Amino acid sequence: MQNRFRHIQWNNGSEVSQRLAAPDALWTVHPMPSGLEAEVVRIAFADIHYAMKIWNKSSKPDAQYQYDLLSELRHQGLSVSQPFGSGIDGMDHPVLLTSFDGEAVKKVNPEMIAEIAKLLSQIHNIQMGERSFFRKYDFIPYFYPGIDQFPDLHDRLQSIVTDSRLKQERLIHGDFNLGNIVEKDGRYTVIDWTNGQLGDHRYDLAWAHFLLKVYTSERIASQFLSAYTSDIPLDLGEYQAFEAMACLRWIFLNRTAELPKRSNTVKRVKNIIKQNAYLQGVGV
Repeated sequence: MQNRFRHIQWNNGSEVSQRLAAPDALWTVHPMPSGLEAEVVRIAFADIHYAMKIWNKSSKPDAQYQYDLLSELRHQGLSVSQPFGSGIDGMDHPVLLTSFDGEAVKKVNPEMIAEIAKLLSQIHNIQMGERSFFRKYDFIPYFYPGIDQFPDLHDRLQSIVTDSRLKQERLIHGDFNLGNIVEKDGRYTVIDWTNGQLGDHRYDLAWAHFLLKVYTSERIASQFLSAYTSDIPLDLGEYQAFEAMACLRWIFLNRTAELPKRSNTVKRVKNIIKQNAYLQGVGV
């Protein structure tokens, strides 16, 4: 497996990437939990660890943009991983090498969820500076690719997006969830910036809030929303449309990729549908 990483063509050389390429370097590779888009491994040089993401599935993002994005966000004081290199491996898969910042958060309490909510509000309050640096994409094709295969979801989504007056004005993470928050020595770090872009912070919040409702509890989700809105006020009347978009994204992904589910997950999704005026009649 080491040979696989010795022949990466690096766009951004660093001492770490040079060590990886050295034929006499001693390091080990350890698999990490991976998502739908990429493989993630931990690389260990003695007691110093790094994380490497390899997009060896269908998604082929611009790893150089993610390197630059992480560099800019660290410069602005956000708690994100330090980038050490981006490039292409021997099979033309984009790769990104960063610091290893701990293990994913699995259980939360009110204090932890408030701190995590503050991380999201800090992202949404980032100074744009040169706005051209942050990329912007068409909302529906980007977050719901292929949804036109499901007319019931596609037609409803288009109607909601039109009503919502979507604004792509702030930096968003695009997939803010507990799996993308890691902890080490009491410090939380936001990882996986594949979907980082200019977008609507209300959608970014709604996706994070929805996942907490479905996979943790209503109480934890409510505490998260309360902590966030203490920093960035929210019109709850407008917010229902964004919650509906988040729910439709989950339903769409579940139809195409079979998302993780516990015994009560579908029931919770159905309860959200029942309580949201934009989702009446939508089937899971």
